[in-house]
Amino acid sequence: MLPAKRNALLKGGLVFGVFILYPVLATLTPVLDGTVGGVSVAYLVGFLEIMFGLAVALTHTAAANARERA
Repeated sequence: MLPAKRNALLKGGLVFGVFILYPVLATLTPVLDGTVGGVSVAYLVGFLEIMFGLAVALTHTAAANARERA
């Protein structure tokens, strides 16, 4: 098991890496230009990014609470 500080830094780095892909994809490639069922792909990717960040935050909080209780 990773030490708590290293684990937190890795999770934060992962979220940053996923978040930084959005502006890169939106600016430099035509990947996000299409639509799916009338909704822009960029909106869908943005929504999934927010849900990803929320999921990582929830798992980190649950792990931190478990460490504190132990």
